[in-house]
Amino acid sequence: VSTARAAAEGSAEAARGNRRPRRVRGIDFSRPTKFTQEQLRRIERAHESFCRTAALRLAGEARTDVELEVLNLTQLTWSVALAELPPNSLFGIVRVDPPGTHVLLSVELLAVRALVERMLGSAHVASVPGDSDLTEIELALARRVLTTIVEQLSHTWEELLGVTLELDGTDVHVQNVQLTSPSGTTIGLFSNIG
Repeated sequence: VSTARAAAEGSAEAARGNRRPRRVRGIDFSRPTKFTQEQLRRIERAHESFCRTAALRLAGEARTDVELEVLNLTQLTWSVALAELPPNSLFGIVRVDPPGTHVLLSVELLAVRALVERMLGSAHVASVPGDSDLTEIELALARRVLTTIVEQLSHTWEELLGVTLELDGTDVHVQNVQLTSPSGTTIGLFSNIG
């Protein structure tokens, strides 16, 4: 009995030796990879060009120097992307034609207020409060700022993807914006306006 048992254990060890070792790889589902690095680089280069042209348009409307630069481009899930947005922001819901879907444009209220104040002729924007609600006049001018950004972005996306963009609406509460499922893959393009 012991000889048969030893032979069985030896054949089991030999069978295990012929198998490949198991590999376990950790996957971070909060950072999906739907787009290749080359696609991301192409998108980033196109948006760097957008930043230059949009800054010129915004500078003309605000009658002051405006700088706009790409800070980061990354793939995220929708829930993580929303969590990374600044809490005091103005959100533009932008329609993409074709295929008739939407993207989200977010601009911090402090930047929106500074641009609106400059559009209204103020020379001192250092003391602009960023946490109070926008008045109807400020909201109308803020929509104009978002429309300017979306128009310039539309030129970039038309060259890049063959689609056009149009501002569908605005909101100041991110809870009201649900464009995809929380686990849907999105691209977060973070820019700085100054």
